[in-house]
Amino acid sequence: EVNVEITGRVVPGEDGKPSSLQGVTRDITERRKVEAERERLRLAVEHTAETVIITDTEGVIRYVNSAFEKTSGYRKEEVLGRSVSLLESGYHSSDYYVEMWKILRSGQSWQGRFINKKKDGSIFTEEASISPVFSPEGEIIGYISAQRDVTYQTELEQQLFQSQKREAVGQLAGGVAHDFNNILQAMMGYCEMLREQVDEDTEAHEFVDELYKGAERAAELTRQLLTFSRRQEIQPRDLDLNEVVLDTLKMIERTIGEQIEIVTRLYEGE
Repeated sequence: EVNVEITGRVVPGEDGKPSSLQGVTRDITERRKVEAERERLRLAVEHTAETVIITDTEGVIRYVNSAFEKTSGYRKEEVLGRSVSLLESGYHSSDYYVEMWKILRSGQSWQGRFINKKKDGSIFTEEASISPVFSPEGEIIGYISAQRDVTYQTELEQQLFQSQKREAVGQLAGGVAHDFNNILQAMMGYCEMLREQVDEDTEAHEFVDELYKGAERAAELTRQLLTFSRRQEIQPRDLDLNEVVLDTLKMIERTIGEQIEIVTRLYEGE
């Protein structure tokens, strides 16, 4: 079986009436195969999950697939004949695009990421691979771009990066807290010795007590930092919050100016 294309006409006689038929039959089997292959490629591109954009040499859009509509929010009819710059969000400098076009017009492919803007104004990130399209003579006649929405992936990468930063900060805090705790232990030891040498009824003894309590609070802070950095297990314990507030108040009142008034509302229950 072959596919043929027939062109025919009626040949009139001398009396003007149809006398015969003339026709040409052309074998188009190969052409139909090419057309069928082209249709299969079109359907494959149309139904791929990645956005496909075909432009001319000036970046004017000539074709977009269905994935483009879902990703960008634009209908095909709204973008055909318009420049791809309509997707630009302003997050990239002009040099970014200049460098991209320089590579493409040299006949090379370009890969990178775009922070683009949808029709509704929302921002999304795409990973793109753009290649030149060549004519049989080797001239660039357009460009084809395959793009994938990686907004969610980018957010995960940012979360991982922030998590790694927090872990690094935790490790640093743990190391500092460990060394600082050793210094505090020495300070608290000297405070104990000062207590034995200073009379309890003197103001100096009170200062030593406050210094010791401050060192204890600093030691508690270092324990929290060590817990944060996972170098020490959490050890919950009961606290008298009124006592904590009053102890802290004694230290604060000596360090702040008289222009600041501190008002406390302590628990009055049993």
